[in-house]
Amino acid sequence: MPKIDTLHPLLKSKYLKLELLAMERFGIRIGMTQALRTEAVQYAYWCKGRFELAEVNAAMKAAGLYYITEKENRIVTKAKSAATPSTVMAWHLI
Repeated sequence: MPKIDTLHPLLKSKYLKLELLAMERFGIRIGMTQALRTEAVQYAYWCKGRFELAEVNAAMKAAGLYYITEKENRIVTKAKSAATPSTVMAWHLI
């Protein structure tokens, strides 16, 4: 299943409009790197910056994610659970 199909229908619609606008107006392609986050993935991200590197990397491994370095071990989310509104209906453009 493509990542976009795991998005909430409202968020999927908004994303598709943004994708089209970015191409038509600015000539740039945007891409999606994540959509639905499992509890294990969200917990692993929440652990970053809150625990020692070995414990964070154990959570990352359990979630099927890549190991991080000490430099990358910084807080990246406030949401501990994947069931919070910010993880269900949110996106980040970087």
